[in-house]
Formats: sequence, structure tokens, C-alpha cells
Amino acid sequence: MGLTNESLLLSWGDVFGVGGALFVLLGLAVAVFIARRPEKFWPALLVVNIVGNGPRLGVYLILDEIFTGFIVLGALVRLILVSRRTIAISSEDRFWTGMFLAWIGYMVVSSIAGMLEIGDPKLLRWVIFYLVLGALAWIACFRKQEFPFPAARSTAILITNTSIIYFGAYLAQGFVAELVLGRHGRFLTQDYLWAGPAVAVFPLLVAVPAAVFLWTDRRVYVRLAAYFSIALVLTAGAYYDSRMTWLVSAALLLALSRIAQLRRLAVIAGAAGWFVVAVQPDLPDTLAKTATALWSPQPMDVGRILHLRAGVNTAFADWQRAIRGGGFYTHRFLMIPYVQELLRTELPPQTFTIPGTRDDAAPGVTVIRTQGLPALLVDTGLVGVALFFAVLAMSVHRLIRIGGPVWPAFTLIVVVSGFWLLSNNLLEVILFYMLFMPHGLLDQWAKKIRDQAPELASQRSFIAATTLPAV
Repeated sequence: MGLTNESLLLSWGDVFGVGGALFVLLGLAVAVFIARRPEKFWPALLVVNIVGNGPRLGVYLILDEIFTGFIVLGALVRLILVSRRTIAISSEDRFWTGMFLAWIGYMVVSSIAGMLEIGDPKLLRWVIFYLVLGALAWIACFRKQEFPFPAARSTAILITNTSIIYFGAYLAQGFVAELVLGRHGRFLTQDYLWAGPAVAVFPLLVAVPAAVFLWTDRRVYVRLAAYFSIALVLTAGAYYDSRMTWLVSAALLLALSRIAQLRRLAVIAGAAGWFVVAVQPDLPDTLAKTATALWSPQPMDVGRILHLRAGVNTAFADWQRAIRGGGFYTHRFLMIPYVQELLRTELPPQTFTIPGTRDDAAPGVTVIRTQGLPALLVDTGLVGVALFFAVLAMSVHRLIRIGGPVWPAFTLIVVVSGFWLLSNNLLEVILFYMLFMPHGLLDQWAKKIRDQAPELASQRSFIAATTLPAV
């Protein structure tokens, strides 16, 4: 990953200057729009959290959370001024929502503790971040009738079109970086202009199911858009050397075989195979080694394993920290000696490094960036980690109970999103939370697909088949 130049970081002058004022005005316009058009609540969330997943603002990955905050603000304004209706929910929904909000509440407390421990008022960002997520979950569960989720096909079309724009822009900025910065320029823009590949490709978890859903759509241009979306995802994976893209895409396509049709899967597999042979002939061997990285890491993966071990060592160096954590974001400082010790003694010689990338073992390092799981352990302790995995387990249980033709793929998405924290830190990505929150993206989309299965099947949108009980 690229080095971060501190002079490029957002300052208080940026926040309270002309640029900040323009963002506030744009955000308020979004809030007013949502307050007046509640049916646009979910479409706006989808667009903002796919497009905002990669671009950085002053080095920070905050575009998604800024506009999600204004969308939630607009929804709350509508609830205050227009309607105060509540709906009855099942005891299961109440338990799941309560569990999620308990975890979010814990993260808010941890964020306050981290801000006080580090003494940096900028960390108020995380308090607001988790309060917005809590409000979003409350709206999605208790006021979902006022902010209806779009139809299954409409959701797939919106995600596909937005993914084309997002992955197209992701590739374009890499091409421009190569022209300006020379070879490897596409990697040097990471931490400056765009998130690194492991985070930047995260929207594929919704882009791939949406595209597969539309493969058999009745309209030719919709089918072409779906194929183009898949092509852009795989091209981005190859261009940015993202092994995660290929592994996760392959797993999702297999899990979606009930609606994808074997003939179409064979075409995609054949095209992808030809592309691999032409562009990355060593990719199959690399992916096979990546799949066993946890117990048999290759040189390129040893650093991540050492970071995971350093997180465990940091957390359990103090029993209180092991239980309740050191406070959100404190891992960036607490892990430094543990990471550096392991990197200096156990990291094998690297046969190739991109000039300009960061060296965490260097003496002058003052901040450590690590994967999501060790960060969560150090920051929130075993309590925070246990609550997180309990929420994931409840989401998987819920999706299985909903049933329908997409439950294998959607449960896989939740599981993969959790394990993604072993590769990179997604804790600042709103889309990550939307996948497993109560009545979030996957939960509501799965219900729409299940309930609209007969109608969609008659329109050749997909093959409807389900043997699991509905809730």
C-alpha cells in the first residue's frame, strides 16, 4: 500500500472551510430529498455506499458515511414532522435488532473511550459513525413500512448500473495513475485517491448477485448490462492483482447456480478462463495457495498472519484490554511494538516490493494499519468480538429462515464479509454493516426475491425454486 503523506490529511480548516460548507449544503439537499421522497431512502443508500466505497477524501474513506448520515437525517426529519407510526414486529426481530443495537452501543462507548485515551477530538467521527448505524438499523426495523425497499428486479438493476459506474471509475483512475506515475502507479494511488484492492472490490458482494439475477431478464439491454458488470468486476480483479475478487466471485457464482443456469455459468467460466490464461496464467496456482493462507501462508501473506498474531499479543498483554479492549482506534498505536517485533524476526525476505510502499518495520513508524479482526480485538476486546460474531450468526440464521432461491449465496456473503476482516479492515465501510444488519440490504432483498418468485419466473427473470420454510 502507498505511504500516506500527512500534509494531505483533512484539517480542521478543510472541515470548516469552503469545501466543508459545500459538502454540508449538498448533504442537506440530500436530507431534504429523502424527507420528501421516502421511497428513495433505500436506492439512495445503495448508490451512496457502492460509489462511496472506494474514493478517498483527503486520504480518508468517508464519502459513504457522510452521505449515509444525511440520508438517515432526512429519514428522521420525516418521521418527526410527518409520521410517528410504529409497527409491531416479531419477538425474533426484536431480539435480533436488540442484539445489533447492543453491539453498536458497545462500539459507541468504545469510540468514546478511544477518543479520550488518544486525546484526539477527530475521533468523534467514530462516535457519530456508530450512532448513524444505530439509527439506520432502528429505521430499517421499526419504520420499514415508511421507507419501503424496492422490488427485487429494481434493486438488481440499480446495483448493476451503479456497479458499472463504480468499477469503471476504479479502473479509469488506475489507468490515469499509470500514465502519470509510471509503472505500478495504480497501486501508489492507494491511501491517497482510492482504497486498496481488498477494500475497493468489496461491492462485488452485491454486484455479482445482482448481475446473475439479471442474466435471464426479458430485456436484452438489461442482460448486456449484467454481463458487462461481471466483466468489469473480473477485469478490476486482474488489473489490481486482487485474489479476493476471483475467489469470492467464483464462490458466489457457484452458490447462485440455482438461478444462474448451468449453460450461462459455463459461458462465464469459459470466458474467465480464457482471460486468465491470456493475462494471468499463474492465477490458478496463486488462488490455490491463497485458499490455504491461514495454515500455510505464502511469502505475500505472511505479513497479514503476523499482524493477526500481533493483535492477539497486544490484546492479551493486559487482561483488562483482552476483555473490554483499549478503545476504538487505539490499535494503531498499541500494536506498533508487537507488529515490528514479529516483522523484524519472522517476515521472510520479500522478492519484490513496489517502490514507495509503506514499511511497518521501519523505525519511524508512528501508526499501524492492520486488518479488521486484530483491530477489533485490540480496540473492543473479547466482548466486542463476541457481539460481532453473534450478530453475524443471527443474520445467517435469519437468511436461512427466509429461504428462497438466493439464501445459499446471501448466507455466503455474510460469512465472507466476516472473514474479509482477516484480509483488510472494513470497519469504516458502511456497506459492510448493511449486509448483516437487521432488515438490512440482504434481509430485505431476499424477502423480495422470495415473495416475487412466481411473477419473476413468468417473466424469465430467474428460476424460482425453494424448499425452505418462509418466515
